[in-house]
Amino acid sequence: MRLEFEELVEKCGYRQDVDRLILVGDLCDRGPDSAGCVRYAKEIGAELAIGNHDDKYLRYRRHEQKKTHTGRKNYKNPMRLPPEKQEVWDSLTDDDLDYIESGKYCVPVWEYNALVVHAGVLPGPYPDRREREEYIFTRYVHKDTHRLLALGPNFSQPPDSIYWTEIYDGTATIVYGHHVRSMTEPIIETNDKGGRTIGIDTGAPFGGMLTCVVFNTDGSEEYFHVQSKKTWRQHQVGTKDKNGR
Repeated sequence: MRLEFEELVEKCGYRQDVDRLILVGDLCDRGPDSAGCVRYAKEIGAELAIGNHDDKYLRYRRHEQKKTHTGRKNYKNPMRLPPEKQEVWDSLTDDDLDYIESGKYCVPVWEYNALVVHAGVLPGPYPDRREREEYIFTRYVHKDTHRLLALGPNFSQPPDSIYWTEIYDGTATIVYGHHVRSMTEPIIETNDKGGRTIGIDTGAPFGGMLTCVVFNTDGSEEYFHVQSKKTWRQHQVGTKDKNGR
């Protein structure tokens, strides 16, 4: 959704030589022109918190590289891409994939006591030192064990689960995407330690909005939105990977 992306960047007044722009991931697969979104992000100097869809293409690339870098010409890539994702893969150049790989799974913004991740952060110390799977897949967790759970039938909330923000126990602000919890506004929650979670995925590919939060140097925050120009797919609770996450 490059057009909406460009419009939002202009609307929030981003200045490449002054500001820091961090994306919450899934530049790929979310609307048309994934490659265009990646190239625009690189062009304007945006940083990337890698999303699960972005990560999928990096994993696919590593398997493809085994054919050439190891001389294993008969190596068979164990990953299978459906036709629409194969089309995205075919559109991505090595430069595009290099940009995605230059991203991080967690981007600290300590001057604002914040972390930017794609999906979420589970309870515990050192929220900036977790495994990649936590940052790109976290959504629902078991209400007692806090173990990550796969989505239920038809992308529904699984039994005995709660959303990860209900148990977030840190003091930093977590800015995340991954899960559409509202089509009209970001979801902001605060725990008893003053730690906040800010969900800015407002469902642009599903006819909602593309949203960003701006942290100003005076301590204030602003939110900017751009309405999607087209509904590219029907909204579902979430999108599963091969493990149902």
